[in-house]
Amino acid sequence: MALPAQMELDAMDVFLQDDPGPTIAEHAIQCSKLFKKCMTMELGPDPTLMDDQLARFTLWTSNMDVFGPLNVALDYRLRYSPTVVGIIHQLLDVISNSLTALKPIDDQPQSTSRKKRRILETSDAEIARRDDSSETDSDDDQNVTFASDFHKRQRVFAQR
Repeated sequence: MALPAQMELDAMDVFLQDDPGPTIAEHAIQCSKLFKKCMTMELGPDPTLMDDQLARFTLWTSNMDVFGPLNVALDYRLRYSPTVVGIIHQLLDVISNSLTALKPIDDQPQSTSRKKRRILETSDAEIARRDDSSETDSDDDQNVTFASDFHKRQRVFAQR
């Protein structure tokens, strides 16, 4: 016959519960898969940012022995600490949700205002016009043209 203290410990043991949900290791595997999926997408100007975060996550899983043998894995060591297990699952959820919410640069909505778009289009047209001009122009002539265009744009902005 089991002692009451032992029965209480068994009730708290996450390995003995009927449906405990995913283990920390399973949750970490899910995050790891999402990291790898995000590595294939172009998410920003610096691709090493995602590499760094994956390296940090991998280091954490290694240091905490998340995927270790059953008798030393993080899930086993925290089997009597459901509060800590819950907090770790919440943190892994944050990582998971953040990675899921990431979108490639092409899919992000354009957030520039009409005014900014007009300015960009105008400056792009001026650059194209300058590129099409003859190559016999001296550098001084190009600098004067650029400076006058710049001052014209400044006056337009000042009037608005």
